Amino acid sequence: MRVSIANELIKFEGYGEHEDVYSEEMLEIMRDCFYDYAIKNQINVLRLADAVWLLSQSLCGNQPVI
Repeated sequence: MRVSIANELIKFEGYGEHEDVYSEEMLEIMRDCFYDYAIKNQINVLRLADAVWLLSQSLCGNQPVI
């Protein structure tokens, strides 16, 4: 969820940049968004999930050490 929001794969209005948006409701909204996107664009849902996961892994693995 963090990577999807940080990279603007999904945007939410009404939330501050550093505001904690984690909740079961937010996860459900994001799942629905990704599912609807996959269906609308005739993309295999599992392939989309893998792509988002790989993006997350790649980006998180390249974070600077503080």
